[in-house]
Parts: sequence; C-alpha cells; structure tokens
Amino acid sequence: MVSKFNRLFLCFFLVINLIVLIGCGASHRNIKINLPLPIKETEKIPLRAGLYLDPKLMNYTKETLGPVSGLYLHMGKALSEGAENITKKAFKETIVIYTKDLELIPKGLDVIIIPEIERIYDDPTRRLPHLVKIKWTIQDINGKIYYMNAFSGEFKSKRGNTFTMIDKISEAYEIAIAEQFSKAYIGMTSANWWESIKKSTD
Repeated sequence: MVSKFNRLFLCFFLVINLIVLIGCGASHRNIKINLPLPIKETEKIPLRAGLYLDPKLMNYTKETLGPVSGLYLHMGKALSEGAENITKKAFKETIVIYTKDLELIPKGLDVIIIPEIERIYDDPTRRLPHLVKIKWTIQDINGKIYYMNAFSGEFKSKRGNTFTMIDKISEAYEIAIAEQFSKAYIGMTSANWWESIKKSTD
C-alpha cells in the first residue's frame, strides 16, 4: 500500500514537472548505448542469419515520469543497433531484414532472429530499477522455432532535481539495455540449438 507521504510526494513531483514542461514544452531524449558492446566473444555460430527488425522495436518511444510529464525517451535506435551488434558478433553472417515476407527475404538464410519487446518498466517514484526485457526467437523461414528466451537488464536511477532527473533516468535505461544485450548474447551462443541446422546444411 502506498503511504500518504509517498502519494503526496508523487503528486508534488508530477505537478512540478507539469509546470516546468508547460513553460518549456515536451522534452525528448534519444537513448544511446556504447557500441560495440563489451562482450567476451566466443566462436561464432556457423550459420547465415537474418535479423528481423520490427518497426515497433526500431521506433520504440517510452513516456517516462508519469502520464502527464511530457518526457519521452526514444529507445528504438539503441534497441535496433544493439540487436544488430550482438547478432553480428554471434553468427558467421548476419543480414538485417525488415520483412517476414518469404518472397522478399534474401535466399540462403539458415535462421531468422526476432527480438521483441516484452516489457520496459518505468517507476515514477524511482524506488524500483528501470527494467528492459526482450524476447528472442530464432526460427527457420517457415516458422519452426529452434530457440526462444527472454532476457532482462535493469538499473536503478539515482535521485536528482527536476532538471537532472531525465539525465539520470536516461543513463539507467542505457545501462539496462546494454545488460540485456550482454545476457542475450551469452544465452544464444552458450546453447547448442544450432547443431541440427548445421548438419542439415552440410
């Protein structure tokens, strides 16, 4: 149960932000992650992969600090660039594709990799970590699934005043996104799900 103090604090916080934003207009921030990601690379999976980037992932924008704050974090570029970065590290060859239409997909792909946003969590009180959870599916072009797993990254932002808060939350999401990609890389490369595919293509 939320205490009376916490309710008052949250209301005060949102009112202050609304006043600031009425004067300044909505605030937009592009989330960035440092590339290449600092991953301990292993031997590449000997397959030719197609990385499907859905428009929902590429254009994902998160409104943060509550529904009336007017603060928007554009995460799509960080999510799509991070996905491309780790799949190129994980597979012998990776081609980015923007469609699931079989007639438009390049020939000769062994698998299709599909990252999907499962949950991106934002706590206006910032008592809980900011969380990014992505589901990864690896299938053949006909939809047969060989691998599926979801990985989470999280980081709790530090407190600050109204003017520094967006910087702290942005930093928290950048760390959470990078952590998720590191876990996804380890998950995909540490399992032997690909061996049956390789045998069939030899």
